This record gives sequence, C-alpha cells and structure tokens, in this order.
Amino acid sequence: MPVGDKVILLSAFDGMAAAPWLLQELCGRPRLALGWELDAECQKLAAHWVPWALGRGDITADTAENVAGLVNEADPDAECIVMFVAAPPCQDFSRIRSEAPGVEGSNGSLFGIAINLMKDVRALLHRHRFA
Repeated sequence: MPVGDKVILLSAFDGMAAAPWLLQELCGRPRLALGWELDAECQKLAAHWVPWALGRGDITADTAENVAGLVNEADPDAECIVMFVAAPPCQDFSRIRSEAPGVEGSNGSLFGIAINLMKDVRALLHRHRFA
C-alpha cells in the first residue's frame, strides 16, 4: 500500500468525502485530493473532515487540462500514483425508485462524463501511474 504522500486522489461524486478521509486513515494524507460534489451539505461535511481536500464542485464544469495541471503542479516528477474513485450518482441508480433510469437519467449520465474526463486526464499525464 502506498504512503499517503505518494498518492493523488481524484474522487468523482465525492459525497461526504469518504474516499479522502479513508485514504488518510489508511495511508496518510495524500499529496493532493480533488473531489467533485454538488450537494451543499456534503460539501460542508467534507470541508470540516478533510479541509485539505480541494472541492471542485460540478464535474461537468471542469476540464482535463485543469485537472492535469493541478496534478502536475503537485507532482511534477510523476512520483505519485493517481487514484481515481467514483460511483454512479445514486439518484438514477437507486433501488428505492420503482423505475430508476440508470445511465439514461439526468444524473446517471454523469458517470460516463466522469469516466471520459478521467480518460482525458490520464492521456495528458502519460508519465503518471494510475489506479
């Protein structure tokens, strides 16, 4: 398991920042943590528990160039492993809904957008290792 300072975390649909918090608990604070989340209450919790993580807000408003720039700034020598974590936004995948639209829903389609963003980020950071 890598030491926290050798990890960069990219967390889509970050919720209450469970991924950066857990990474810190298991490995130590990562060199950089970026999280995308829109829910204001989740953002407040994240800011409280992992104030060092950078909230990026709306993933559809971000670009691969911006994300890659932040990663390169934090790790210019490509020493870190870049970890990408995500789960589909729950609103369109929930079993609570009688007919959840999945990827066809307005929120469910965001998962594909996140995956494409990370593919583009990875292409720009060809020297970095990804997980």
